[in-house]
Parts: sequence; structure tokens; C-alpha cells
Amino acid sequence: MKIHIIAEGPTDREILKCLLILLIDTEILEIRESKSQQKNRGVRSILLEYNKLEKFLHHGYSQMADVILICVDNDNDDKNIQGISITRKNILEQHVSRFIGENLQYSYLDPKFVYVVPVETLDYWMKCVKSREFDCQIIRQIENISKNDIKELTYGVDNVHYGWIISYEAIETVKREIEQKGVSLSKLRCLGSFQDFESQLRVL
Repeated sequence: MKIHIIAEGPTDREILKCLLILLIDTEILEIRESKSQQKNRGVRSILLEYNKLEKFLHHGYSQMADVILICVDNDNDDKNIQGISITRKNILEQHVSRFIGENLQYSYLDPKFVYVVPVETLDYWMKCVKSREFDCQIIRQIENISKNDIKELTYGVDNVHYGWIISYEAIETVKREIEQKGVSLSKLRCLGSFQDFESQLRVL
């Protein structure tokens, strides 16, 4: 299965690929980022600047992706009681519908789309993976942590540089913890945003 991941940065791509390997029972071939994706990072290039997202989508289609996964941070946007950002998902869906309508040359292709909007960032999911708690009521308290504090609380102060860069070693540690399938999934499924992500994968 060829998968094109559109995310805000390389760390997000690493984590999402690790989760996909855990959740999809088939071999995954990740399509490498285009040069445009490498140059244009952040939520604006995915959510707010359609012309840039359009370039990312062209790349996925040109590489004949079976699945195109688009991930954006929630950035304190509204969430429903389950912790899911419906607004951001709707914006992404509208962008994709526009792209399909404007690019009929790809009508013979029909990739599946997966939209990922975590609690605030993927760091919250990783905090969940690292938690020693298994009670969902307690785990969901992770959603209340300030976005300013989540990286240091998740990866440790010494592993966060310039306020946002996570050390390679810290990411590798989290990836190993994700791979403990039964443990990590049982905790992640306490979070509505992860449940929403996983439910979209069931149609693949």
C-alpha cells in the first residue's frame, strides 16, 4: 500500500508512519515528501494556503498513492465533547473536494483520504503512550495540558531544543513504546481524536 503523508514536519511523519504500521495489516510503502513539502512546513501550508496544499496533493496523485493522510495540529481550535476537531477536518475535506473537482486528469485514480487532527499536537498522543495510567478518565486529563508545556512533559526538558525540536533519541524511544501494540493502543483509544483517526483506517 503506497501512502503519502502530508504533515507539518518530519517528526510527525515518523510518528504517523509508526502508528500506521501498527494499525494496518499490510506492507506500507511511504511516498517521500516533495521538495515543495520540504520547504513549506506548518499548519498554514496545509490548512490555510490551498495553493500549497494543492502542490502536496499533486505529488501524492502523481506517485499514485493508495492512501493520502493529512495531519494538522489543532492549535487550540474548538473540539467537541469527545475531543475531536470537526472544524479542521471539514476544512481539509473541502480542500480535497476542491482539488478533485479541479483536477479531472486524475479521475482514474481514487486514493483514500485520512484526516488526522490530534488533541492539539501529536505530542499529546505520545504523552498518552508514555503514561503509566490505563484509566481513560485519568488519561483524558492529558487533553488539559497547556500546549506550551506538552513537549517538555512528554519528552523531557533535555530532549526539547529551541522550544520545538525533539531529539532523535527521544523520538526513537517513543516509537519503541508505540510498538508495544496492546499497551499503547489501549491507552491511545481513550482519546477521541485517536479513535477518529483509527476509525478512518478501517475502510482501507
